[in-house]
Amino acid sequence: MDITRPLDYTNPILIKGKPYTINGDDSGLCLDGNRLWPCSIALAELVSPVADSELCFLGDGLGLPSIVAAQNNNIVTVIEREPRIWELIHNNYRDNNCWAKFRVEDWAKVNDKYKDNFDAIYGSEIIYNSYNLAGLINFINVSWNGHGPCKFVASSDKC
Repeated sequence: MDITRPLDYTNPILIKGKPYTINGDDSGLCLDGNRLWPCSIALAELVSPVADSELCFLGDGLGLPSIVAAQNNNIVTVIEREPRIWELIHNNYRDNNCWAKFRVEDWAKVNDKYKDNFDAIYGSEIIYNSYNLAGLINFINVSWNGHGPCKFVASSDKC
């Protein structure tokens, strides 16, 4: 896994049509009732140096972390259980001229579909009940090839 190439953040990432610069002004965190959670920003900063890998993002919300990864020459798969957010995330990808594989499914039930497929698995604010935790452990056991990290960020103080 190549983690040596940093992104150029002089051009902001568009989230719901509004510019956002990583490590920049976060005064626009609340976007029309859909939040760009602080953990999403932390995860975007965490994945920013990762390049040339096959990555999976679980529960990606508005897409900031996976967009950062997609802009850095990674093969990105986004798996989201909530179909209602897909229009938002698709629009954010389009606005940022990047691409990912999108899947609407329960990651706890994927079985061997993604067997040893991902170099790294990421998520923010997805561990909030026992069902999610058991499903996450199952997904990691099946889908992670062990070449990179599995990292999940959470906050005890959501905004």
